[in-house]
Amino acid sequence: MLLFLGGCGADAKNYAADNGQVAETPISSEPPPDEPAFALDTAPCLSFVEGIPIGLSCLHCGHPNAREQARKLAEIMAQSCRRNLATIMLVDGTFSDDRHNLEEFIRITTARGSTLHLFLYFANGPWQRDPINPNKGIGPQYTPEEFRERITSDPALQGLFQDRLRWALPMISNAVSLDAKIYIIPMLEDNLNAAGARAMEELTLAAVPAAVPFSLGRDPCPNCYPGNDNSVTPGLFLQQHMRSAFQGIQVSSSIVTNDGVTFTFPAEPPTQAESIPYEELLLLLQQAAATNNAFVIWRADYQGWEPWNVRPEPDFRRYHMPSDAEALALVALLQGTY
Repeated sequence: MLLFLGGCGADAKNYAADNGQVAETPISSEPPPDEPAFALDTAPCLSFVEGIPIGLSCLHCGHPNAREQARKLAEIMAQSCRRNLATIMLVDGTFSDDRHNLEEFIRITTARGSTLHLFLYFANGPWQRDPINPNKGIGPQYTPEEFRERITSDPALQGLFQDRLRWALPMISNAVSLDAKIYIIPMLEDNLNAAGARAMEELTLAAVPAAVPFSLGRDPCPNCYPGNDNSVTPGLFLQQHMRSAFQGIQVSSSIVTNDGVTFTFPAEPPTQAESIPYEELLLLLQQAAATNNAFVIWRADYQGWEPWNVRPEPDFRRYHMPSDAEALALVALLQGTY
């Protein structure tokens, strides 16, 4: 059970960061001449913005091609001096294995005194439904039906999943040493039935040493594939993906994200596909605060999506570097009182 300020519920339909909407045209690459450029203040924060954990998605940040962009995302979060920051990372190998890059992100976000709430996924449900590269990550090698069966009975697949958890343990231990809070979700947007979900939970608990402090949760996608369910073991948290502020948050003391449906900045023209206007994103943040949930903000172009829902294989993506104007806008967003 997560206690941010200190129940779980299920969303009717969840959408994945690599199984959904279109990227948008970024706003102007540079701020107007009379606006300051973004620069990180490396000194400890003299005061903090209180509230629920909020931050930027870093699902892709293990990829070497995203190294400089990931650093800037971390600097934006650190600059906000929000006491509780949050991010999500997909660490199953989909976006390569640059663990040093992930550790650097953690170091920067905590260096000024903030507490990072770090949500980690160890398998890729969206690619299992629609594989971009079946040879990367954990999940795309099998259909959802095959994966559900094998994860409960196949020692090879079970071992592969647990090896990935062990691969992340040095990073997790380092994060804990920096006072980060760790949350493990076995699969991003999972395609599991009840038996498969229980099996992945048990495999996780067996692979992560008891001395490692973490919370265990689930990110179900019940209407994304036949046979998916959204059951949850008592004591675990459920994640919810939001397509709009009018959907209604069904979880509490958990995590909510717009992962899969991008948002637009205030001066940005409407996108060519579904997106969340900036004003509606603010409303979502307020709703997350009212239900005591962390909120992680996701943008399609930061994850390398291109217009009209073009999602290249991760090695060939262009991970958009936030302009100074975007960076300043994001710092202001993170400094909101939610």
